[in-house]
Amino acid sequence: MLTRKFKERRKYQRLSIPVRLKFKFFRMRGMPEEAVAHNISGGGVALRLDRSAKKDTRLKLLLYFPGSKKPVTALSEVVWCKRASAQRDDYYNIGIKHIKIIPSDKERLVFLFCEMMINYLATGRTR
Repeated sequence: MLTRKFKERRKYQRLSIPVRLKFKFFRMRGMPEEAVAHNISGGGVALRLDRSAKKDTRLKLLLYFPGSKKPVTALSEVVWCKRASAQRDDYYNIGIKHIKIIPSDKERLVFLFCEMMINYLATGRTR
């Protein structure tokens, strides 16, 4: 019997914890939109949106971690987009990776992500 070995390609640990965020695609007018990431890592987030997004589309993300008054700001881009369907609702799962985060926000991202992970593992809650 042949078995295939699964090779993990992710660089960062991923948490399936909702994190509130705001985002704005570059070259699009209007106010930033709000969403909730359905999983997050040190390198990016996964979202569910009611519309698709093209690969390599850049966006500005503001991540609002529990217990932090100031959001973490990241320049990010769409890595993949897949259509999903749940009974009557159509939506898209979108994978986004961070391209650039200023050093002070990068330190906060690591700290807040670790804090969230520890709280979740210890209590089952993010805060």
